[in-house]
Amino acid sequence: MKPELTRLTRQFARAHPDEFADRLASADVAQITAVLAALPEADAVAVVLQLPLPVVETCIRAVSDEILDTWLRNADLGDAFQLSNRIAPRSRRARLVRGVEDEHRRKQLLTTLDLRSGSVGALADPDFVRLSGSLSLGDCVATFRSIDASQGKPILIVDEHDELLGYLNTLKALCGSPAATLKTCIDPVRALPAESTLETALGSHEWSVHTWLPVVDRQRHLMGLVSHVAVVGFASDGQASAAPPPVVEIATSYFDTLTNLTLTLLGEEKRGT
Repeated sequence: MKPELTRLTRQFARAHPDEFADRLASADVAQITAVLAALPEADAVAVVLQLPLPVVETCIRAVSDEILDTWLRNADLGDAFQLSNRIAPRSRRARLVRGVEDEHRRKQLLTTLDLRSGSVGALADPDFVRLSGSLSLGDCVATFRSIDASQGKPILIVDEHDELLGYLNTLKALCGSPAATLKTCIDPVRALPAESTLETALGSHEWSVHTWLPVVDRQRHLMGLVSHVAVVGFASDGQASAAPPPVVEIATSYFDTLTNLTLTLLGEEKRGT
């Protein structure tokens, strides 16, 4: 039987899944799964992914295929991707992923079948913005204005072969002419191979410049983005809620704020030009 959760409790779970998970982690598995079942699917997945890794795995084993199916279908795509990587054995994961009706989502989740636990690819968030470097800044005004910059994710710029060129430098874009192409406003970045271990990924010098890095498969196709906070958290003790080093937290906050402000200005500036 599902417990009755107050509206404030549900709002707290949605707004602060990490803190909600901290309070839930000390309960037994039956209580945890009952609470998760009482939350909207997307919120339940966001919470479960913030639980300590052993608890996550125990909860996933405990819930039915029917519940996992609704979670995979209704969670944010990035959360669904991470959830899929936690489902074991592989045969269960394959059965559930192949049953996802939405074709785009199913194709994204199918890539998890070949990823091993503890790899960078298993943490990659497939929900990202990718734009062609041949587009002009003026062509992208509507896109800039629609982007949810609150997550602080960079915008990936690709060439005509869908190969990564770099990240959009939003300050360069803000100062550029509407006729300028996106490829003239990029910062170079080196992608992480999906099969890399988390320990190997932590050694990348790119972290000194970027708080998110792109992840590519063996064919160099973009799979998603991974944050330094996520890599540090899982590599250190296997918990998504592990606290990042203070310098990383400060840098992330700074770049998130800068990106938010610049994208807002970019949309308004190019619209008024």
